[in-house]
Amino acid sequence: MFKKLAIVVVLSTVFHLIFGWMWSVLGAIAGGWMADRRGWLIGGGGLIISWAALIIISIIQAPPQVTEMARVVAALIGDFPSITTYLVTLLTGCILGILGGFVGSALGSFRKTIDRSGREND
Repeated sequence: MFKKLAIVVVLSTVFHLIFGWMWSVLGAIAGGWMADRRGWLIGGGGLIISWAALIIISIIQAPPQVTEMARVVAALIGDFPSITTYLVTLLTGCILGILGGFVGSALGSFRKTIDRSGREND
């Protein structure tokens, strides 16, 4: 399970950095496809780790700018503490990962069903 989780983290991070955040869900779909069970857990866990790592890297590279951005966004959505921005970001990534893992798991199960029915017909 940890190997699949690591694959999801790497794929999601690569898709995020190359194509943008909305494509990182493809890593979760791939993780769900590889998982026999609990694809949603691998997808959600992989995406939240990936997004958390990217947030941490951003904070390390430009602490004042990222902190100010988080403060402004939190103030815009309702005068919340700046940590809210990070938590909402991670929650969004987790939800995308869970849904992507679920879709990947369903596609993997569908593929296995088709493979089995194809062998039965031969």
